[in-house]
Amino acid sequence: GLMISRDLYEGIRLARPQAVAGIEAIIKPLEQEGILVKRGRAGIEKAIDQYIVVERDGMIISCLSLSIMADNPSWGELGCFAVHPDYRKLGKGDAMLGFCERFALKKGVSRLFILSTVTFQWFLERGFVEVPIEDLPPSRQARYNKCRKSKIYVKLLEGSRAIDEAEVLKSVRPVQLE
Repeated sequence: GLMISRDLYEGIRLARPQAVAGIEAIIKPLEQEGILVKRGRAGIEKAIDQYIVVERDGMIISCLSLSIMADNPSWGELGCFAVHPDYRKLGKGDAMLGFCERFALKKGVSRLFILSTVTFQWFLERGFVEVPIEDLPPSRQARYNKCRKSKIYVKLLEGSRAIDEAEVLKSVRPVQLE
């Protein structure tokens, strides 16, 4: 079938205050499992300008936050990276990451990092490398929670052309000769 609509059916954008409930709905189960750090509604509202969301037909289906380090604005921390269970394995995480990388570059960020207790391989496959805590900016080192035992992954942003190339090469399937 064909659907014609004046409104955007699905898109990635910066979050607005109306997205708080949708973000909370996606991350709450992950917070309860201990995968994500608890933020609560008030925490999301306070930092809503740091969130990027994928909205599909009026529903938030993915979110990610980008916090630029005050003591070193060339560093940005990715956080609260979540995709609604019904939309996982459909490339939403890759799309969010690509959008966020481009957005970060425009803000002057050249290094992105994320702390993770799961999905290590996913980040490694997308150009992140594991680093020790000493590699982080001092303000983030001071707030590192040793009890969570998060691994730290950093990605050097080399420019939008490199991001484009990585996305194209990721979508190209190798041809198998028989």
